[in-house]
Amino acid sequence: MSESEALVTIPTTEELFAGNAMEGVIACVKEIVNKHVPDISTAKGRSEIASLARKVASTKVFIDNLGKDYISGLNAKRDKVNAIRKNMRDTFDLERDYARQPLTDWESEEKAKADAAALALKIEADEEEAYRQEELFERERIVQAKEAELARQAEERWQKKEAERLDREQKERDERIAKEAADKARRDAEAAIQAEKDRADEAIRFVQEEADRKERERLNAEEAEQVVQERIKNNGNYRAKVEKEALADLGAISKDCEAILKAIKAGEIRHVSISY
Repeated sequence: MSESEALVTIPTTEELFAGNAMEGVIACVKEIVNKHVPDISTAKGRSEIASLARKVASTKVFIDNLGKDYISGLNAKRDKVNAIRKNMRDTFDLERDYARQPLTDWESEEKAKADAAALALKIEADEEEAYRQEELFERERIVQAKEAELARQAEERWQKKEAERLDREQKERDERIAKEAADKARRDAEAAIQAEKDRADEAIRFVQEEADRKERERLNAEEAEQVVQERIKNNGNYRAKVEKEALADLGAISKDCEAILKAIKAGEIRHVSISY
């Protein structure tokens, strides 16, 4: 900014930073700020407050830049000038903030009002959303209840069909078991009849075979008897021949041949026997 735009008349750089002119400038700025009557009820009043605060800040920057230029070639006076500049900056910042405080307070209040309004709108929106969510929840609950009822009915139908199917299968199974039992009983009866017939046939065969066997035995016995009788008859002749030969042989040994033969036959002579 130019010097003409400063809030107060700016002394020379030497007077500001080498003399005591800075105190007078600060005092003038404070006086101007204190005399200003802020009006935040109108846009013009709020604009004047902001303008005053900007001019205080601009004046601070202008004087501070003068100080920077002044100390560029004054190493010895640098600390003093910097201290003066800092004091001036801090003071002007305070005056700037003080000058703007009514507007800042108003803005804070407006922001608070805006925040409150926004909060109210949010609360209202949240309430509407809550009602909407409650309505959606109620609709969803109704839908879920209907779905549950439909599912229950479907389950009942399925259970009924399943019970009918199981009952039908049980009847079919019972009928199959009864038929199988009847078939088995018929087969068992037929098998028993066949077995009885087989036993009867076997018994008949046994009786017949037994009769045949006895007949064969009788015939064999008759035949054997005939053989025995024939053999006896033949043996009698044979014995007579043997005895005759024995008597002939013994006659050469003893005159009493008959007594010797009788003794041999009676087994009274050891180691002597007759073979027929």
